[in-house]
Amino acid sequence: FFDFGYHQEDRFTYRTKGGEMTYYFIAGDHVADQLDDYTWLTGRQPLPPKWGLGYIQSKFGYETEDEARGIVDSLRTKEIPTDVLILDLYWNENMGDLSWDREAFPDPYGMVRDFKDEGIETVLITQPYMEEFSRNFPPADNLGYLVMDEDGNTYEMEEWWSCDGECFGVLLDFTNPDMRDWWWDMHPDFMQNDTANVGGYWTDLGEPERHHDDMYHHEGVVEEVHNTFNLKWSQMLFNGHREMRPDERIFNLSRSGFAGSQRYGIVPWSGDVARSFPALEVQPQMMLHQSLAGIAWHHSDIGGFTGDVCNGELYTRWMQHGIFSPLARAHGNDQCPTEPWGFDETTLRITRDFINMRYEFMPYLYSMAFQTWDSGMPVTRPLFFEDSDDENLWDEGDTHFWGDDIIVSPVLEEGQRRKEVYLPEGRWKDYWSGRTFSGGREYDIYAPLDRIPMFIRAGAIIPKQQAGDHVDDQPLDTLKLALYPDLDQDGSFTMYEDDGHSLSYKDGDYLTTSFDQQMFFYEDQRIAELEIGAPEGEYEGQPDERTYLAEFRGLRHQPEEVYVEGMPIEQFDSLDDLRAADEGVYYDRRNQTTYVQVSGEIFNAYRVQIIM
Repeated sequence: FFDFGYHQEDRFTYRTKGGEMTYYFIAGDHVADQLDDYTWLTGRQPLPPKWGLGYIQSKFGYETEDEARGIVDSLRTKEIPTDVLILDLYWNENMGDLSWDREAFPDPYGMVRDFKDEGIETVLITQPYMEEFSRNFPPADNLGYLVMDEDGNTYEMEEWWSCDGECFGVLLDFTNPDMRDWWWDMHPDFMQNDTANVGGYWTDLGEPERHHDDMYHHEGVVEEVHNTFNLKWSQMLFNGHREMRPDERIFNLSRSGFAGSQRYGIVPWSGDVARSFPALEVQPQMMLHQSLAGIAWHHSDIGGFTGDVCNGELYTRWMQHGIFSPLARAHGNDQCPTEPWGFDETTLRITRDFINMRYEFMPYLYSMAFQTWDSGMPVTRPLFFEDSDDENLWDEGDTHFWGDDIIVSPVLEEGQRRKEVYLPEGRWKDYWSGRTFSGGREYDIYAPLDRIPMFIRAGAIIPKQQAGDHVDDQPLDTLKLALYPDLDQDGSFTMYEDDGHSLSYKDGDYLTTSFDQQMFFYEDQRIAELEIGAPEGEYEGQPDERTYLAEFRGLRHQPEEVYVEGMPIEQFDSLDDLRAADEGVYYDRRNQTTYVQVSGEIFNAYRVQIIM
């Protein structure tokens, strides 16, 4: 128990129920410096597979192969970009069975293979509990691999919920290393065969959900093992996955963890939250607190998990928050739809647009994922990261950074169409209107149902791509650069890319590309300048050539001249004509955007100058 000056303002105190305690004091000039040191100590979050950053569709639950196939067909027919379908506990017959229910899923590997052909990975749930009907209960009981009572007998929990109270449940003892080895040995058989591989794991209930004080574990009583129980489970999967697939990143959707769990690649969420605006209201704060604790990939069930109030507005606002969370995953029980088309056409249209936005921002988001692995910097960050001296930012839990240069402020109240947003010092561009705001004050922002208040740092460079059906649907041979030139703020960005699935990045097999821009006056002429650096590094599968489409936003006048590497380029009359060329410029007067396109070998560098 920690008391940070609550009872006595000049004291920090702690107490424990027993045993020794070791603590580390980590100091830094900035919280980001502390996170760097803390994650150096406890471990950094490895890069997830890139498909894990796409949209994830889930529900409790899809009960049959036919139902799962129907969902995938609908996702593709309705043109909703998706990378993952998650199957809840119905994929096996009884809780604790690590084998497919062949009556409900007669051709599981054919299904997984077909989903892969559509660009969709399959993720399966497992739990640390098993019911007495599980085929794995007798051997686990005989081997002593289950949590026990004080007499050394298996601890049986009556009226267990997964069998509607018609059986007892038992808890696997993940503190026993022999048990962990035995449990892992059953995983490869349901995770893969010669034709298809299941993409990842969903480890639910690992707090563990029911952990009674009179339970006894291999390593001790409940108070001695509770906090590290799920960490050991995550460690088991991490090590086992590395043996089974030596060069493949792990995806482990885990509901709980402990200090250091991030080094085993977990992507946690906030649990079975209610379907309500008050439940949505606390999600950004929980996400930011987790990011400050080194758990950088926290997210929540988009739409809420439990409750029978099916509200399209709530689903839409939650989707907007979820799209700008580290992970974007819709989930809930079957009292309400979890799919974007389950409400009405307006909800479908708006949520599909936001899912497409996430895919467009994927080069930016993936670069932030690299930062998390490299320095411990989370994707989502509190505003006080920008200016820790501004007391107005200290308690801000709604509005937050999504990466280096984007601020989002999710709408969290029913019927709300305007929101007060306080911006940190600096200059910020409204994503929707292009209006420039000076930071250090609060603004009343228009927030209709199809918008989330969203601001881009003036001077920023945001790499984007064309949205596709899944993250690998659009190769990175074409990149869009959304530029927000500003006389008062220069901008830069380093884009990261790799093969998206292997562990080769740990050996330096990746590319980084630097972008810099500035705007200035020279002899009564305004000049916007962009420098695209030659990419550094390499990785298997990288494109040989690349087209950059730079979008200089907010330029009110048509350029007089545009130069690339000091040479004037042709001006086109339409964006379509420009896109059909290798190089050129087009000015869109209505959107006040100048488009400059350059193409060539991937390791080319470019200097673009717009004279106005």
